[in-house]
Amino acid sequence: MPRILTSIIPIGLGFLGFTLAGCEGPQTPGSGPAASPTSTTTEVATHYVANRRASECPVSHAPIGSQQSARRFAGKEILFRSESEAASFDELPGELKRIVAGRQYLGRLGVANESCMITARPLPIDAHVVRIDAVHLGFTNEEHWVRFNELAEADRMELLAPYLVRASGIENTHCPQTGEALRPGGPTIGIEDVVIGFRDEAAREAFESETSNHRSETLAAFVLPSRGVVNTTCPISSKPLRLDSPVFEVNGTLIGVRNISAARTFKRMTATEQAQLLPKAPPTAPTPIDDWRNAS
Repeated sequence: MPRILTSIIPIGLGFLGFTLAGCEGPQTPGSGPAASPTSTTTEVATHYVANRRASECPVSHAPIGSQQSARRFAGKEILFRSESEAASFDELPGELKRIVAGRQYLGRLGVANESCMITARPLPIDAHVVRIDAVHLGFTNEEHWVRFNELAEADRMELLAPYLVRASGIENTHCPQTGEALRPGGPTIGIEDVVIGFRDEAAREAFESETSNHRSETLAAFVLPSRGVVNTTCPISSKPLRLDSPVFEVNGTLIGVRNISAARTFKRMTATEQAQLLPKAPPTAPTPIDDWRNAS
């Protein structure tokens, strides 16, 4: 399989061009990661996910803009998008405040998970934070960290694997060839700054023996979303997108079509018809605040 491909992707009236190239001890949240961590792929990938939470309002999960408000909770500054959302936070019961504030604060610390791997419950602001292979992970309290260490090694690895794999810069957590969960250190294929992992060398070799169309469709399912494209199936032909599929911007959203023929059909549509092809946003999972309001 060729390792380097060059693709010029049309977007609206312009063009977008890019090249596709083929346990430490626990920390308390107050101490956090080192002030100047080593800039490794693992560190960058871990902090990318966590910093998204750090830059979102903990009440609405919307990005925090310049008109922000702040509150002090558990000795930490928590930022909100607006004063009305900060006031909503003020009305929450204390236990829920610990969880809501914890989402932003732990994201600020670079904690990769939002829920405890033992209880599956959202992490509070005073969660027990540990560092495993350069990945910061949280547990509800120290007791749950002890329980985690009492698990069999295979069970611990099953819980850790998704975080370690993603933190190593790999885009997927399951093998595109076998569907099995990935393990850290497995073989990969790199496409520019996107890395796709495989369960083992046999899976990667089997993937590379597939037709070029199959490889292109499989890789596009990972690469295009990383470029901001909202779909992986063509809305015109209902066929999978490929690495060289044309991409258009509609109402600020990037949408792909299968090939030049589909692109011609798409361009003949009115703006309203094009907008109707945008995929509907999936329903968001209820937040702890939603659960509390529904129970009230």
